[in-house]
Amino acid sequence: MIENIIEMKSLIELRDRRIFYVPAYQRGYRWNDEQVEDLLNDLYDFASGKNENQFYCLQPIIVKQITKDSSKWKEIKEKNLALNAEAPIYEVVDGQQRLTTLYILLQYIIDKTADEEDKEDEQNAMYNLIYETRKDLSQYLQTIGKQSNFDNIDEKHAFNAYKCIEKWITQKKTANLKASNIRTKLATFLCQDKDTKESCGSLQVVWYEINEEKDVIREFLTINNGKIQLTEAELIKGLFLQKRYLTKESSNLDTVQGNIALEWERIENALHQDDFWFFLSRETKIPSNRIELLLRLNKGVFEIEKNKLFRSYYEIFSGEKESSEIEKEWGKVVNVFRTLEDWYIDPVKYNLIGFLAHSGTPLQEIYKSYTESKNQIDFISKLKEMIKIKNPEEVSYTKNRNQIRNILLLLNVHTLNKQLEALRENVEVNSPSYKFPFDIFVTQNWDVEHIDSAQTNRLSKGDDQKEWIEIHKDFLPKEEWEKKVAPFYSEKKWSECIEVIKEIAEEKSEEDDNRNTIGNLTLLDAETNRSYGNALFPRKRKEILEAIRNGKYVPQCTQMIFYKNFGETSLQNSLYWSDACKKAYQDYILNELKEYGKQ
Repeated sequence: MIENIIEMKSLIELRDRRIFYVPAYQRGYRWNDEQVEDLLNDLYDFASGKNENQFYCLQPIIVKQITKDSSKWKEIKEKNLALNAEAPIYEVVDGQQRLTTLYILLQYIIDKTADEEDKEDEQNAMYNLIYETRKDLSQYLQTIGKQSNFDNIDEKHAFNAYKCIEKWITQKKTANLKASNIRTKLATFLCQDKDTKESCGSLQVVWYEINEEKDVIREFLTINNGKIQLTEAELIKGLFLQKRYLTKESSNLDTVQGNIALEWERIENALHQDDFWFFLSRETKIPSNRIELLLRLNKGVFEIEKNKLFRSYYEIFSGEKESSEIEKEWGKVVNVFRTLEDWYIDPVKYNLIGFLAHSGTPLQEIYKSYTESKNQIDFISKLKEMIKIKNPEEVSYTKNRNQIRNILLLLNVHTLNKQLEALRENVEVNSPSYKFPFDIFVTQNWDVEHIDSAQTNRLSKGDDQKEWIEIHKDFLPKEEWEKKVAPFYSEKKWSECIEVIKEIAEEKSEEDDNRNTIGNLTLLDAETNRSYGNALFPRKRKEILEAIRNGKYVPQCTQMIFYKNFGETSLQNSLYWSDACKKAYQDYILNELKEYGKQ
């Protein structure tokens, strides 16, 4: 079977009288002013820079060649006799909006910059656009600069694009920059070949040519339904799997590329395990091709610039290569994966890297630190040095919530590592039980919550107040209820009941500064937190311990809070989360995290 072709083509390569056939299943030309202006700004900014041997890369143009022995080819030629009989014809699967806009831009430049005697030559060197449903649009585009009206919606959008280009250049000109200079700069840029030595560089497109055995309608529907996206990762995969880049003398071609395909699939599957992915990234918007992360780490390309990653790999494949060269480059990608796999297997590295990733440290910085480390022990030491936290005793819920979240996350990570390291004194073990579940942390929306609430001022309605009182009745000593609360309850004095209950439970009002310090804060998932609302500590404790017994994941340090496992007998009264509790918990945090760097 003939392979799909993926390569870079300069715009000047397309200006060889080839024919682009836009079939009926494509929508008409619809680019608006904003899209046209965005393209013009990008092209002009690039052409104005120092870009020798560089190129501006457009998104893929996906086509399928219509063969000369097909009925479609004969039909197109018979209906368009003015076209070059030998010119190849390509059915456009995706990219006709870009092709049409570039065509209109080229027509504008030809109209405004070429001498009359050169215009015909310039026109003859253009590519041609044939639209199945708008048979007159092709002719309209060829003379668009001489048109002042239009007959249909496609011509209207094309006319608007032409006028938008004209307006953009008019607004761009200044006292030192004439419109003619702008047009000349764009004209020079758009006619450069891939090997240009001009400082403006060249304009190139990703040329994706579907093999002749594939059904073009199915490919179009697949791409436009989002089932297959031609991401940079997919394009790079295509480069590795195309035999056209290998010399004919290369041996074991099928074996080489078969192994690459299998390894690619294995790596992608591993990265699609959420516990693997979420210790490397905190992003909830997950790319469809997670292997792109490895490809970026391998090349050190992290800029958002369109197709820069693809271009960095495409340069490797310029010219024919021995299969050993392709294997060597793929081996670099595999080595990156093996590094991440090593991090994944070791709970200590897993936890520290996961914390850094979730607290905002770019993965490329972590990877760079790894490459500069002498050994694994040195790498772990460097990871700890990269962790910076604000003084826990100084942070406040109202001012430093994100910092508190990081401190509490680090506390849980550190506790697991400490337990594992103690276990390793007797036996070498890498049990996943000591990994912090970053996937659950992300998907269940864990955040900073108060241990005691004192949020009862939100209870403005009598029915809500009554319900709150009755919920907490079971947690009070019977004699305290009967002596202090029952008299107010019998008279339906709900506010007084609430105040007495808070006094019994040693809960303070929410104005209390102690409430918002780290000694009164922990990590809880959104669902559990909603389940008990603004309940006092004993009710929260019951809910959380019951959730733990039912298999709900609760971070270890959060469990320690509600089990009151701080080693102080004075803290074991399950009814209260007192000032003494808060201080003991805060002291524990300060002591456990003292080995990490401070901001």
